[in-house]
Amino acid sequence: NYVFWPEALTIIGNQVVWTVGSIATAWLLGDFSCMIWGLLGGALTHVLLSHLLSPRRWRLGWDKQAAREAMVFGRPLIPNGVANAIATLGDRFIVGSAFGTAALAVWSVAISTAVLPRGMILKLLVGVFMPRFVNIGVARTGRLRLYDRWLAWLSLIAFVYALGLLAVGRPVLGFVFGANYAPSQLLIDLIALDTCIKFLVGLPVPPALAFGHTRFILWCSIAGAAALGAAALTIPWLRSLESFVLALALAEFLALASILFRSVS
Repeated sequence: NYVFWPEALTIIGNQVVWTVGSIATAWLLGDFSCMIWGLLGGALTHVLLSHLLSPRRWRLGWDKQAAREAMVFGRPLIPNGVANAIATLGDRFIVGSAFGTAALAVWSVAISTAVLPRGMILKLLVGVFMPRFVNIGVARTGRLRLYDRWLAWLSLIAFVYALGLLAVGRPVLGFVFGANYAPSQLLIDLIALDTCIKFLVGLPVPPALAFGHTRFILWCSIAGAAALGAAALTIPWLRSLESFVLALALAEFLALASILFRSVS
């Protein structure tokens, strides 16, 4: 029925308890275990509110058919999480080990600033389009028109976002984090290019999840991790952070091409 206020309250309650709990336990305990207690408090709050605000009553039970469907759907998502973590966080290990801690500091600030808003934007877009993909999966009508809209919106946002990074990325990073963390303009240009490609890699995710093709989601994450590995292999010859990011962008572009080819074949 597109009633989202219970989910909104659940998310808000989770974040509030997580934040306040972390601060309170940090003040009481004085160590980093406060993050664990805050996280546990937020998770328990999420469970409690989601049950209290649900329009249906839930209880423990077992349905063999539902369990089989859940296993088929969810099994590929477990290794997908591992592959996705490698694809999204492995670059820090590569940059730190290959170029040193100074380059890692600049890279971490720049790539985190570029990628974190992208994740929030993609989450919002997927939340908007996912129910519509589920609906057309049931109705079997209007599928091509919805694909066109999804492609148009994702491509437009990726292009505008990359242009924004190109235009203001370097001065904003220098202003917020200081001159020592301001990357070169070439590095920002390459990060903007790579971020645009990362946006487009998410193109098949909503329809694949809506139609239960989680093996394809796993394959996309493996392709992203393989692209990072391929870029890392070029470091002994290229020997600069900018060259590594260029190799990464080219490898992820090839991964994107293979994903698109696989999605239409």
